[in-house]
Amino acid sequence: MLNALGFAATGVSGGADALAEFVQAAANGRPYAAVILDSQMPDMDGIATAWELRGLPLAQPPILLTTLYGEGAPGDSGPSPAINGVIAKPLKPDALAVALTRLFQSGDLDAAVLEPPVPAGDESRGRLNGARLLLVEDNEVNQMVAAGMLQLEGFVVDVVGNGAEALEQVKRKDYDAVLMDVQMPVMDGLQATRAIRQLAKGMRLPIIALTANAMLEDRQLCLDAGMNDYISKPIEPDALARVLARWLGAAHAP
Repeated sequence: MLNALGFAATGVSGGADALAEFVQAAANGRPYAAVILDSQMPDMDGIATAWELRGLPLAQPPILLTTLYGEGAPGDSGPSPAINGVIAKPLKPDALAVALTRLFQSGDLDAAVLEPPVPAGDESRGRLNGARLLLVEDNEVNQMVAAGMLQLEGFVVDVVGNGAEALEQVKRKDYDAVLMDVQMPVMDGLQATRAIRQLAKGMRLPIIALTANAMLEDRQLCLDAGMNDYISKPIEPDALARVLARWLGAAHAP
């Protein structure tokens, strides 16, 4: 994919191979301008590889981490200072080109979420622009990836880290829908949904579960708690857009 975009790219199969290739390229006088790491690799995950690379006494390029929403990085609960950007899978050529261009142009070492643009002419998505969503998710990497997906679809997104915070946020502000992780500390998604349904403003608020459990009984628990729908993790952008269009399309139709 990278070669087709005009980049001179080399692929390796794991973290250890990536480090060896990085060192060899620098020794040959052809250092890499960027490194793209998968979050899940067999010998050394993406975060661990990034930290190893950052410890090398060599010129340091920007590092992008590829991850599915809900996949995360093993043993990691949030974005790492070793990573300059997070890009969601499945990767698409235009998204990857935009991600690398933005990173090279910005020179900003703060982590950023880079997502593919919404396809032109997608009228059902365009009508949802400006809808206000509350994302309830305790994992910071998942927060970054999901918020990036939603913002590039035109949504206005607030993010909180557990069900108790979600309940307080719904009391304070008006939302068009809530995306609710099920398993969270302090107050889980099922408890939070039941509490929100007790509010006058929460009775008809669309609440969509984000769940790693795909079993029918787990989905039924979400519906029994008062959720309207569910999306299985890891989440793909198209699936997320379809579910939101299902619940918000009528309200935001022209």
